[in-house]
Amino acid sequence: DKDGSDSPTALGGNLTLTDDFYDDYHIFGINWYPDKIEWYVDGIVYNTMYLTGDERLEAAAAAFNKPQYLQFNLATGGNWSKNAGYYLASDETAFVIDYVRYYQDAEQKAASEAYYASQPVLKGVKDLTMLEGTSPDLAQAVTTDQEGYVVDFSVENEYLFTNKGGNTNA
Repeated sequence: DKDGSDSPTALGGNLTLTDDFYDDYHIFGINWYPDKIEWYVDGIVYNTMYLTGDERLEAAAAAFNKPQYLQFNLATGGNWSKNAGYYLASDETAFVIDYVRYYQDAEQKAASEAYYASQPVLKGVKDLTMLEGTSPDLAQAVTTDQEGYVVDFSVENEYLFTNKGGNTNA
């Protein structure tokens, strides 16, 4: 894509921040709908991605139109935060979250219910206690109510990110 039309960032948006942006709390948000996703800061939508119109957007719709999760961390990447990565460990940087709120409107609720109505339901799920040095079969007796699905699991017991003053994963 020598012209940049298929660049990983071609679908993204940006927001110009003032020098004092970091001096106050802000409200970051995402409005998700089956046909679009909006990103906003302090009530102002700064990017909208419509999930129709070409192959990339339809692939994005297939990825985004299913359950997602939120991950909050202090890891930095790209140049959004300028060169913060090298200084996070040395300048007593704090990642302070005042609150997290999740809600959905009627359209979002209907889309969620339609998605879950067609998804397999796990059966046989139970609480387990894992002890160091043991390897319990976490999927033992866990099945679904639909054929053609395999129940699997993954456990990672290492830290995902070790802050050594930069964007490293040691």
